[in-house]
Amino acid sequence: MPYCCAVGCTNGEGSGSSFFRFPKDKIVHRLWVARVKRKNWVPTKTTVLCSDHFQGSDYETDPAVLKSVGVKRQLRLKKDAVPSIFVYTETKAKKTRGALEKRHKKQLLDESFAAYEDEEASETDSEHESTEPVASSSQNTETCVTVSTQTTFYTADKCVQTLKSQLPKPRTYSRGIQVELPKAQMTDVSVTCNFPDAPPSLPKQTVEEELEESDQDDIEDDPIKDPDYTGIDVEDDEDDEDNIEDDVAEKIDRELKDEGASPEQHKFLVFSSCLLTLMLRCFTCLAGCRVIIRRLFGSCVVLEQRCRHGHTFTWSSQPYLGTMPAGNMLLSTSIFFSGSSAVRTINMFRHLRMPAISIATFNKVQKSYMVPATRHVWHAEQDELIEQRQGLGLRLGGDARCCSPGHTAKYGSYTLMDLSDSKVLDMQLVQSNEVKNSVAMEVEGLDRAFTVLQGKSLTIQTLTTDRHIGVKSYMKKQQPGITHWFDVWHLAKGVKKKIRAKGQRKDCQPLNEWVKSINNHVYWCAASSHGDEAQVRAKWESITRHVVNKHDGHGGIYPECEHDELDERNWLKEGSKPHKELELIVKSRYLLNDIGKLSPAEQTSSLEAYHKVVIFFAPKSVHFPFATMEARLLLAALHFNENAQRAQAVTKQGELQWGVSHPKARQGAPVLKAVKGPIKFGYVQNLVTKTLELRSQFPSYRKATVLAEERRVPPPIASKYEKPNKQELIDSHRSRFNVATSVTSLE
Repeated sequence: MPYCCAVGCTNGEGSGSSFFRFPKDKIVHRLWVARVKRKNWVPTKTTVLCSDHFQGSDYETDPAVLKSVGVKRQLRLKKDAVPSIFVYTETKAKKTRGALEKRHKKQLLDESFAAYEDEEASETDSEHESTEPVASSSQNTETCVTVSTQTTFYTADKCVQTLKSQLPKPRTYSRGIQVELPKAQMTDVSVTCNFPDAPPSLPKQTVEEELEESDQDDIEDDPIKDPDYTGIDVEDDEDDEDNIEDDVAEKIDRELKDEGASPEQHKFLVFSSCLLTLMLRCFTCLAGCRVIIRRLFGSCVVLEQRCRHGHTFTWSSQPYLGTMPAGNMLLSTSIFFSGSSAVRTINMFRHLRMPAISIATFNKVQKSYMVPATRHVWHAEQDELIEQRQGLGLRLGGDARCCSPGHTAKYGSYTLMDLSDSKVLDMQLVQSNEVKNSVAMEVEGLDRAFTVLQGKSLTIQTLTTDRHIGVKSYMKKQQPGITHWFDVWHLAKGVKKKIRAKGQRKDCQPLNEWVKSINNHVYWCAASSHGDEAQVRAKWESITRHVVNKHDGHGGIYPECEHDELDERNWLKEGSKPHKELELIVKSRYLLNDIGKLSPAEQTSSLEAYHKVVIFFAPKSVHFPFATMEARLLLAALHFNENAQRAQAVTKQGELQWGVSHPKARQGAPVLKAVKGPIKFGYVQNLVTKTLELRSQFPSYRKATVLAEERRVPPPIASKYEKPNKQELIDSHRSRFNVATSVTSLE
């Protein structure tokens, strides 16, 4: 038989009170224990408190409202409800007399019938009054919505039934701690009527005093795990109990920081009909209300509630960052920092019929705040990477990426990466009108990247690149002190492509069987020679004797093959057409000059993986202005640096996870790949924080222009041409498929 554990309370089974077990949440559990104020006492799993010790606002649905309309429902406490009515705090609330309850219930019903008569009269004047809010194209136009919450009360039973459907659902919870918020945090809501007194809240100091013996080791920031929680028992806690005051203060500060504009808050997709149900009744007199959409500001909506007694209440769906709704800013940052397309995202919102920012607003926020924030965050990370590498001999990899193939590329970016840990150290973007042609963009980008790193006193020992002619010449003339290696994959790919092309000929088809073996031979020559150019060249030329089943007598520093006995296979015939074509490829003067410089260890595979990330953030099919293109490339570098060293994922049994793919380059052959752990996005939080910081420092687009001027941007390519007269172009325009002209000419 349950009995209330509060001092001086005698409520038990049959008393008409509801009973609640102590909650599982450790903070709220300790608040309950502290409020009971029993010395040297620990509640058990069956200890309960009765409903007489809670305010009406502590419940999901106020018991007084339920009782006034005759609805019987199991009482459920809010997740953060704390008992506050005890004999040592204030006297027990007296029960309302039955006659008073009847009068109050009759008053509610009379108001309901009166509201119904008023609505009936108004409907004769306007038959087309809408019951849903309609967003006007003009932000200054008011859209009125009549919320007919009291127009269907015909009988007392119907009244009860309607109110039941409008009451909140029983299993919705809100997390938080009852504290007294500073006045500075109560913003964006203007009230022109007197609200009922709020339930007494706990000052922060009182919370800390009452929880002197608590601990926060097990407090989680995750959402509520048990949706059916009703205040049941909690396990005993035996953790350390030394630093509870700092822990509670930290939790409160984390949940209530930034005046409600914190990007860490959850945001929800809310339908207009569901939103209006929150404002069905006046918050002062509970009468039916009219809801007016005062303003649509991008993704922010401002509603005004007016009841027939003259009470008004204004509500905004978002906090503000100066004069800008926080949601507009955070929506822009989410689109840009995720690498998404602004046009496609905004179109998605249009299809969803959800008000959002315009593309013009996104472009302004991007130019004024997000692009400068990206540069600032990148430079901070770059400085940290460079500081860690001071005094070390760096082995770098470099590669270029153009926005389109051939000689028509507008942008070319060059990236230098530390191949020891796959960290991008620098990235330079070049526009084609900054150099003599598009081909020269790669060398210009490399020179700028070297200038940055060498200007910060870094020691570069080696550079591994592809076989670009301009880069070879630059390294020989401008950087003679740096060893220049060629990436094996690029050279092997070229050789394999040439052999396959010869193998397509009818008289050279036997070459196709040797493509894979020759490709592996390229890698073996580089890895086994330890950078000795002569040895690499000798091993490479020996392949022409190996394919005809001759494995010794090669001559020079590599006289014979090092492999064991081989199985029989389809050897080429010496002097045959396939053999002669292979010799021409293997002994090409251009190839022999480069093959000795194959990198013995470091390769540029990480750079190729980085370029896949670049494609995601800056696809070649989309054109971006120079500053935006550079920022998106820096986003790719930030993302790659944070995720380059992800560990291999493991199964629940602790085994390494592997995946199998069938790439087109392998003609469908299976390839085993390690499955990496989850992707991390910690850099995004730094970018959002920096963006909000810049918005705070420069609260208008005009003031933020100084940020955009920090970076020198080359002039547009079309600037060297004279601007034509548009009307003249229209007048001189002729179409080859003009139907009207064709018909006239036939006549």
